[in-house]
Amino acid sequence: MSAPWLPATLALFALIAHPLWLLGLPLPSWLLAACGLAALPLARRELRPPRLGVLGASALLLGLAAVTWGACATDSRVWDGFVAWGATAKWLALDGSLQQPVFTEGATYLPSRGYPLLQPALLAQTMTWLGPLGGRLLFPCLWLSMLLTVARTLHARGAPPRTVGLCVAALALLPAMTEGREGAADSGYADLLVAVLLTHAAAALLRDRRLAFALACLLLPMAKNEGLVHASVLVACAAARGRGAVPIAGAIGAAVGLLLWAPLQARLAAPGGASGAAWLALPLVPVAALAFGAGLARRRWRLPLALGSLAVAGAIAACGGFAATALGGAFAALGRFDVPWSELPRIAGRVFYEAIHPVKVGLTFLLPFVVAAWLRRRGVALDGTGALLAAIGVALLAIVAFVALGPVQLRSDFLRTGVDRYVAQWVGVGWLAAGALLAHGRPAEPELL
Repeated sequence: MSAPWLPATLALFALIAHPLWLLGLPLPSWLLAACGLAALPLARRELRPPRLGVLGASALLLGLAAVTWGACATDSRVWDGFVAWGATAKWLALDGSLQQPVFTEGATYLPSRGYPLLQPALLAQTMTWLGPLGGRLLFPCLWLSMLLTVARTLHARGAPPRTVGLCVAALALLPAMTEGREGAADSGYADLLVAVLLTHAAAALLRDRRLAFALACLLLPMAKNEGLVHASVLVACAAARGRGAVPIAGAIGAAVGLLLWAPLQARLAAPGGASGAAWLALPLVPVAALAFGAGLARRRWRLPLALGSLAVAGAIAACGGFAATALGGAFAALGRFDVPWSELPRIAGRVFYEAIHPVKVGLTFLLPFVVAAWLRRRGVALDGTGALLAAIGVALLAIVAFVALGPVQLRSDFLRTGVDRYVAQWVGVGWLAAGALLAHGRPAEPELL
């Protein structure tokens, strides 16, 4: 088996770091470098740079220069990047442990209390070696990995070099990632890390690579709290499209990631107090998503599996997992069926406007759906790309649900500066789907989703 170098490195790092933190031990400063070296044998087939053509290479270098300058010229310049993700990284850079008062004493003000620690830990490791600004080279490296993953996957799917170059150029120059705003690649927000992991998961899904898909799903809940939703959506859509053992591997990966992160998150969210055992139900979410998708794919099992998995998801929503976070608040509101129906049209309109915003994301999401509709009219099967389109559609609906069910006092902020970030997390998947659809065609086969 092989896996891309970046997810393999990050997964090794996370699988070591989280148990060390749970045991009260610090991370050694060399851990990330050691994991990168250990992952090289898994990625031996992934290290050759893909051919991009003049257009793709030029756009990539231009975008890389902009992201690198924006990331390294100053520290984080926007709110969450400065007070949440960056501040946590600086605390972790002191000694690599969670035994400092800022993490162990509830009276200490920490805006990011309960936020996942994967990105802060990665940034703390690079800051230890390269300094406060040099360590921020992490962000252009993550951005570059997303583009190279799109290029490498499209090449593997047989896409013409011109198609690969156009898709890479479009993604490289996308203002949502290069504009220097909230959630952009140089902002210090964790949305870039989520976008990179989603792109790797989508690439693994297209290429039927179980290990790579499992690693990406393992890391998503450790990157941001909504990573749990992203991993579950991908697993459900892959299972519904009949992708064999790939969705099973993804569900296992996501469950393992939650088993490692959820107890730590509960401890950090309520330092010194009883964290409860609600987190024990969270690893069942991707399993319920797998059952739901499998039920949609098999006519005989469709009703019992779908109803059973929805019942499991409802029980989890009512149990209070992630209670200290906005996602936990949305889960709780869902469990009470406390839906602001009058607000839904405004929220849905904002989400879908951001998905077709002519400047921020351009044709990122519109193009693959238009091409898919054209191919289906010609009788061409969508193959694994259909699972990506389904995942994008379900993710947009999930954003609507999250904003509607989340804390009322934060709804205006989410609509103003949050929705566009959540949509932009899927830009790599969008251009990967667009390139794959433009590249292939074969006789249609019956599809259930």
